[in-house]
Amino acid sequence: MQRILGPRERSIVELAGRLADSFAERAADHDRDATFPFENYDEMRREGYLGLTVPEELGGMGASLRELILAQERLAMGCGATALAVNMHVSPIAQLASLWRASGDESLADVLRRAADGRLVYASMSAEAGDPILMSSSSVATPVDGGYRVTGKKIFGTESAVCTEFSTRARAGDEVLFFRLPRDAEGLRFKQTWDTLGMRATQSNDFELEDVFVA
Repeated sequence: MQRILGPRERSIVELAGRLADSFAERAADHDRDATFPFENYDEMRREGYLGLTVPEELGGMGASLRELILAQERLAMGCGATALAVNMHVSPIAQLASLWRASGDESLADVLRRAADGRLVYASMSAEAGDPILMSSSSVATPVDGGYRVTGKKIFGTESAVCTEFSTRARAGDEVLFFRLPRDAEGLRFKQTWDTLGMRATQSNDFELEDVFVA
């Protein structure tokens, strides 16, 4: 079935197509060598793709859900691993954009502006072995002056090789906290555990938090 695309949708899909055609030239090499496609992220940054779901008034492309799906589908035709990895950026950024529209929170606006110009690469990395639901966690957040100290183990750290910030979760008593951390936070340790045929380039490695401070 042939899709009928409007001018804006066609423009977004064409952008994804140009990127996909470039990524396809090295996709097999990255999968064979289990290397992260940093150069693909450089291209997406230059072309504004990292701002795909950032509202236009904050410097992004303001893609709708349909436009996001169309773009990601086309991107995956060139490199499925890159499309999967960057989805861990563009999808959470879309969620933060919705929160910003509802609240006008300036701290969220700052996150979105940095995503739009490529300074920020976001990731959502909350998965834990044997704990599939988001409203529980085996990671522990201990209250301290000014915040918490978090200790725990995570799996499926997709995009951990390139992200600058990420969201994750931990249990504090009867509550589950969701919070953001910088990639270089003290106490984070990333482990080379990922070796999945066809998706090696996502580098979805395990990582540990050991007494990591969260404000």
